[in-house]
Amino acid sequence: MLLFSLLTMLVAAVLAIALGWLAGADRSALMLGMMPGGITELCLTAEALRLPVALVTAVQVLRLFLVMFLAEPLFRLWQYLSPVRE
Repeated sequence: MLLFSLLTMLVAAVLAIALGWLAGADRSALMLGMMPGGITELCLTAEALRLPVALVTAVQVLRLFLVMFLAEPLFRLWQYLSPVRE
């Protein structure tokens, strides 16, 4: 479980750096917005670090919608591609 969490944070960091470079946005705020966690806690962290809270909130909401709408199709694809079928 720890390895998965570290991998998730690494992917979020790489995506934030790439998106920050492409969009010219604050990489730290993008990185914080992409990290797994609660919107409230990460927005409070952004406020404490003096990062753009609106950007962190927007990225968190986008992440939430992506998880909500992509979880079931990805799970069904995973089940379909799984070698063991019942």
